[in-house]
Amino acid sequence: MGKRAPTDRDMASSVLTGTLSSAAAGESRVFTGTFNVELQISGTLTVAIQRSFDGGTTFVTVAQSADGTAAAYTASTSFSLFEPEEGVYWRVNVTSFTSGSCTFRVSQ
Repeated sequence: MGKRAPTDRDMASSVLTGTLSSAAAGESRVFTGTFNVELQISGTLTVAIQRSFDGGTTFVTVAQSADGTAAAYTASTSFSLFEPEEGVYWRVNVTSFTSGSCTFRVSQ
């Protein structure tokens, strides 16, 4: 949903935001159905979008293609994902870090 104007409240019902400046994972949250991901990446780092089917104990990197190649982001981007299953946790994870940061927003 986002905001209609910069000073308006966020209209999304669930928003997960953060900034990562080391090889680390952000907080996780359950998203079901269609949701948005925005990554603002600066510096030299690699970001993965991950999900967990066991309540947040184990996370798996989301594949970008049918052959199972893991998605890895090194530049700013925005996209939508769809999760058909209830109770699946999602997070943003910096998997490789040299310098910089990743500011993210995952929303529904």
